Amino acid sequence: MVNTGLAMMGSGSMDRFRQVCTTFFEARLRVFRGALPPPPASAEMRHRTAVLDLFLPIRGSSPLGHRQRRATLEDLLQGDWSISGEPQHYCPPGHCRGSADEIASNLAPILTTALFPCTLPLWPRHRWTGSDKAMDWAGLGLACHGILSEVLPVWVRCVQLKRDACVADFKRSHHDADLDDKGFMDSYEHDVGDNMGLVADDPNSWAQFQARCRINAKDFASADPSGTLVLCRRCMTPQIELMNSYFGQSGEEWAQQEQFKAVNQDMILTRVVACHRGEMTAGYETRVRDLLFNAEPWGVLLHRHRTEASRGLACRMLLRGAAYTKSLVIDVHEAFPFRLFSLLDSPTEEHAQAILDTPKSLRDTFTDQHLAQYNTPAALVSEDSLSRLGAVSVFATTDIGAIECRNGTIHRVTQVSRGSAGFDPDLETVSSNFMLMRVQVAGATRPEATGIRGAPSHARR
Repeated sequence: MVNTGLAMMGSGSMDRFRQVCTTFFEARLRVFRGALPPPPASAEMRHRTAVLDLFLPIRGSSPLGHRQRRATLEDLLQGDWSISGEPQHYCPPGHCRGSADEIASNLAPILTTALFPCTLPLWPRHRWTGSDKAMDWAGLGLACHGILSEVLPVWVRCVQLKRDACVADFKRSHHDADLDDKGFMDSYEHDVGDNMGLVADDPNSWAQFQARCRINAKDFASADPSGTLVLCRRCMTPQIELMNSYFGQSGEEWAQQEQFKAVNQDMILTRVVACHRGEMTAGYETRVRDLLFNAEPWGVLLHRHRTEASRGLACRMLLRGAAYTKSLVIDVHEAFPFRLFSLLDSPTEEHAQAILDTPKSLRDTFTDQHLAQYNTPAALVSEDSLSRLGAVSVFATTDIGAIECRNGTIHRVTQVSRGSAGFDPDLETVSSNFMLMRVQVAGATRPEATGIRGAPSHARR
């Protein structure tokens, strides 16, 4: 999958990919004139909804582009998505004009843009964060009539031969296409160097690197990876939602909610107290338990992929993720110093006595210093003690939140500068984000921040 994304980075590669995909719809789109699509309660529609909910979910923070893509796919591809290589469009009476070929030609570019609005996203392979976007891109293309498996081999052939795809590329039988691809790929690595004026065995050549990536992309498409992508994406969903919940605590919405509580004279919930409560991790455990014991979330998986091996793989991924979350997040938030700040949530002498009875070997340095000054239950829940704990918790929330918000804001400004689709900011947001970015750049270029020695005195001032 990473090689597929790298192969699309070449000049004109994505334009050719879209042309190949458009040609596929012109050749394979089956139009049912004067027919109604299957009812929403049918198995076909429930499977299509499950695929869209997994790979193209719509939430409150979803950009406008995602909503438009999903509405387009739901309106134009109303057939059985489990049928490979045959997208279906139903035209109710009085809705479509022209012949079936004209309808397919008109819908082809719209469907191509809805399925593949950008190149396959890349992510650092030494960590899993960011891989969900690539899985959504590839998983949607594979789960929707297996379109990606049909398009990628033809795209690789067209890139090597430097020609556009034609309808005949998708009209041949699968047997003839496999035989042609076999002979084509045997001579691929030898011919690509001569055609591009490069040495065929040059490992440092960008053209050769992309040629190898295209070969791996074709192997990826022909290996039927849709089942594995569904398993990975479904098992990663609880971790991704948990991570987004923690990042959301440092956002503007969280701060506005706490300010609203302060206006109403309610207790302000700081980040430290919220982490110790474990409400978000409790939701994570509920989602994992639902995946382990409920068959409904796995309805998106086709019957041919529901094997004992896939069940074992899903169980291992879920249990491994839950074990790491338990040791790295849940246990940490239940221990000190988070447990000490739980006095802000429950300021009772019984709770304070339980904290004082905790062995010193289980306490951290901050807790020891605080308990040394307030060494009785009454003193520990006194106004002075709670005020200090509240000030520290607010400071920790503000400090961590400011760093994360600054990094997220700079990332959004980078997206705006690159013209990313689906991001529609207002002028005030762009202006504030730009100022934050300039502040970070100015702070990183100061001699004190960069560690440059020998700078002139006026520069240091």
